[in-house]
Amino acid sequence: MQQPGYFAEDVLPLLASLPTWPQPSRKGATRDAEWILWVKMRMWNRLKAQFTGIIESDFKEQGLEEEDLAWIAGGLVDAGSATSTANFHNIVLYLAACPDVQATAAKEIAAVVGDDRAPAMSDVSPLPYVWACIEVLHRNTMPPWAIRHFTDADVTHKGFVSPKCPAVVCDTVALQFDEERYPDSFAFRPERYLGHTEFAGDYAAMADAQPRDHWTFGAGWRVCPGTRPAKSNLALMLANILWAFEIRPPTGAEKGGKGSAIDLSDDAFDMYPLRQARPFKAGFCLRLMLQEGLTVEAAF
Repeated sequence: MQQPGYFAEDVLPLLASLPTWPQPSRKGATRDAEWILWVKMRMWNRLKAQFTGIIESDFKEQGLEEEDLAWIAGGLVDAGSATSTANFHNIVLYLAACPDVQATAAKEIAAVVGDDRAPAMSDVSPLPYVWACIEVLHRNTMPPWAIRHFTDADVTHKGFVSPKCPAVVCDTVALQFDEERYPDSFAFRPERYLGHTEFAGDYAAMADAQPRDHWTFGAGWRVCPGTRPAKSNLALMLANILWAFEIRPPTGAEKGGKGSAIDLSDDAFDMYPLRQARPFKAGFCLRLMLQEGLTVEAAF
């Protein structure tokens, strides 16, 4: 649904000017919209009592309806769950392909956490290399071209006038893969970000954009509100994975038991609606059983 050209009206905008009955996508879009709203309202009706405790009680006086609040509440879940799942798949792919990065992160985790317990959220801050691994992942912007926003008034910036209504897109690809700023920019090199110890939202709030770690969470007024839980949760997930497992490329009898090469090219990822690794296999070896040579192969 989010792919370019899914609706014919996106390809030929003049079709949207027709009366509703001959518009080719109207029937399907209406059906999809009704189903999505049903899901949102079902969630909202279950969470209404808890959610209204953290929002203004006079929402109707502010021009909001319960459908609006259902979209707000549902958006918090949609935006966080799908992107975190995609990032989890991506990091497993990168770790399987980059054993040196994995070894450095695992060594840091072992030094800070030890073998007696699993990492907790309080352990995340003292793990700068793990933190840096998450920064590298965030450069692979989940919505590949970021999220479009629409201006509600004419905007003038440095003499250039952008009229009301057109979509404004942050060109994250050009910013985050600039070879002058990041030599060998497509390589998975967490050490680039060892100096970035703050949350993305903190950098986004700075007047100077140069120190920013990345633009994955947006720019300007509409920066994603979930920057802190997103990064913290991903770092905790990564720490727990590497505390327990060593991730390896898949093995195959046709290769004499040797690991297969891991594809990290653009062909290894779906581009829409999220930049997520396509199905792949990886070997998980429990660190406590490394001496036994036991490996479990999992499909993602």
